[in-house]
Amino acid sequence: MVFNATLVDNGRPLLFSTIEHDQDLSVAKTFDRLYEGYDAPVTSAVRLSSTFPYVTPASRAHRFGKRDLSDSEYHVVDGGYYDNYGMAALVECLDKELEKPAVEVTELMVIRVHSMPVVTSPDQSPRSDRGFFFQMGAPVVALDNVRGAGQLSHSNVEFDLLQKRWHERAGRRVDIELATFEYPYYEAPLSWHLTNKQMQDIEKAWKEKYVNDPNSDLARVKKFLAR
Repeated sequence: MVFNATLVDNGRPLLFSTIEHDQDLSVAKTFDRLYEGYDAPVTSAVRLSSTFPYVTPASRAHRFGKRDLSDSEYHVVDGGYYDNYGMAALVECLDKELEKPAVEVTELMVIRVHSMPVVTSPDQSPRSDRGFFFQMGAPVVALDNVRGAGQLSHSNVEFDLLQKRWHERAGRRVDIELATFEYPYYEAPLSWHLTNKQMQDIEKAWKEKYVNDPNSDLARVKKFLAR
């Protein structure tokens, strides 16, 4: 299990991982190395990996037993700033794990979950009535859209390169598959407490897109697990 956050002070991703990484990652920092000797509960990792300013403030670590709190500490925010889909962290960690001689995996499947389709929806098409006031918020709008469609494109490229590398690797080949699950409509319910109607809509969408479709990603997952 890995939770992905972002360090405000240098832009690097921060990983809260239940897997021990015995090699330094190229870009990401890991919590256990950055704060050696300390631990964080899963609830704190979730909170930090979903910290979006103006909604929840950027957080800093408080080291138990340390009286002097004036020392500088990193500010931590949402992992989506750097890697909204977690694919960059997954690709690097998975690649390093597969390199270990003790790992004898020949095939594996990556399951990706999206809240909704990550493409430009009809109501996001260009408009002619946007002027000066739109310019004030344009950077935030661009950031939000890039976190979706832009980062999805990067994550797909990263996965394709990993898949190709291990499929064509001399001496030891690993077949890596990808299955994606997402709510099929743009108005996906994202609240913590779902209404009865929202739960019914999710169940209906699940059956229509995955259960009733023999060629869906759910069918591919079942086929993979049955091998």
